[in-house]
Amino acid sequence: MSYPIIQLGTTVKIQSAVTTNAIEIIQAVDDPIGKTVKSLVKICGDPYAHNWYTVWSGDSYIAIGNWTDSQLSAAVVQIVLAEYPPA
Repeated sequence: MSYPIIQLGTTVKIQSAVTTNAIEIIQAVDDPIGKTVKSLVKICGDPYAHNWYTVWSGDSYIAIGNWTDSQLSAAVVQIVLAEYPPA
């Protein structure tokens, strides 16, 4: 399954060396036994960065149920911007 590149709408300084206006979900792993969804995310820039994020786990995993790509995209943007707040 291929996930879309998510346009953030504005340019966000992700790290001191990277400024970007896009992130890409490379992979999402849904583990119903462990009750987690994890996603590998690429911060599109030069240089680029990539990280694994736990998108939902435990109660939030149960609450989201059958998640959509849109829900995943929104949750990933929220997580990335919380980790790397705009400068």
